[in-house]
Amino acid sequence: MADSFKFEDLVVSVSKDLVIKHDKNKVFHSLNSKYLNSYKNAIIDASLFDVDESLADLSKDYLRNYRRLLGPRRIHLSSLFNSGFLNKNYDLSFCFDIKSILFAENAQVCDHDCLVDVLLYGDFDLKIEKIFKSKVDFEFGDEILLSKLDLNSALYVLTYSESANNLISNSNCLRGVKKFDISNLRQKAIELYFKH
Repeated sequence: MADSFKFEDLVVSVSKDLVIKHDKNKVFHSLNSKYLNSYKNAIIDASLFDVDESLADLSKDYLRNYRRLLGPRRIHLSSLFNSGFLNKNYDLSFCFDIKSILFAENAQVCDHDCLVDVLLYGDFDLKIEKIFKSKVDFEFGDEILLSKLDLNSALYVLTYSESANNLISNSNCLRGVKKFDISNLRQKAIELYFKH
């Protein structure tokens, strides 16, 4: 029998396989809740974060490639899976309507797979022309990069730990954002996915 969570168009199910489905008009941003209190009024301003510090757990090659390609730190949004659903360092995922994100000031659209290849492997010559896309060419699974993100505009937030759930519950800024604790389901998803 599958363990699952359903809300509106979002379905997360774990049985023999991990299934994550949601409307293509929704994008997610996942993060570690320990940073939530550092965002004034729940607005993330990427310019206030050092690339080296915010990506410290990644390799030096990744950091060098990130700076070379993107310059200052950016906020990444994508499908729930691509935004870091299985990343153990993240315990929050905020869901947004694509229209409000795609046409935000300075929004850039990237092909997720090409971006990851360049950041991980420095494959600039083969992938650089394929990374950035027109906003009208956005496809499900692409990434949207922003310089600022207002978490108060989220449609809802998924929490993956008791501390993240409590933090959202006690946040003055995020009171209007629906929250769902799916920590047990996410843990099962991580165990299933990394068992293979």
